[in-house]
Amino acid sequence: MEIKKNGNNINIYDEEKLTLHIDRRDDIFTAINDSVKISAKIEKISDTTTKFSDVSLKRMNLSGKMLKNTSQKWTRHYTAWLESVCREYGLL
Repeated sequence: MEIKKNGNNINIYDEEKLTLHIDRRDDIFTAINDSVKISAKIEKISDTTTKFSDVSLKRMNLSGKMLKNTSQKWTRHYTAWLESVCREYGLL
């Protein structure tokens, strides 16, 4: 696995294939991988507490098309994932 940082962007490669792209612009974080694209405004309230707003989630369907997903279950799941990868790579 190779990690390339470029300003507010982080690209993670597995050999030659891009597996995860993380971007930060104006406190809006976006993470994209093979099956999901999630964007959210993340406000850090304390070291352990964050607040999410303006969440947008797109998941890939079986035919390979990215579709908007508004399910609460998946939104909670992927916002937690977005927060964890942003913390892991030092963006939060």
